[in-house]
Amino acid sequence: MEEIGKVAEKEDGIVVVHIPIKGHCSHCGMSGVCTASGRDYRSLRARNIIDAKIGDTVKLKINPGKRLSLSFLVFGLPVLLGIIGILMGQPYGDLGTVIGAIIGLGAGLLIVKLVDILWGKQELPEVIEICKEQ
Repeated sequence: MEEIGKVAEKEDGIVVVHIPIKGHCSHCGMSGVCTASGRDYRSLRARNIIDAKIGDTVKLKINPGKRLSLSFLVFGLPVLLGIIGILMGQPYGDLGTVIGAIIGLGAGLLIVKLVDILWGKQELPEVIEICKEQ
């Protein structure tokens, strides 16, 4: 999958690209996440393998398989561990249920953060081309 956007920030081989939200985004199940900010673009971090500069219009290569698995990791894992925490805390009453949910959710978020720190840069989309201005 490829997207086109404009480089807004650049630092240490990583760029932040603003990608305009288009009409076809309304058919996506995740469109609510992208449009929640009220902006007409979404920001995406990408590896800058071709040394694009701020203001350049660039094409990004996004691996759809990685996108799906990372979506599960970011959204599904904390919820799953929160539910497991709820189930483990139930024998200890309402307070145990709440504490179990908080611990499970926190553990899920901690795992997501650790994965981001250890492998985050490797899983980013790549800037593959600088496009001519239209």
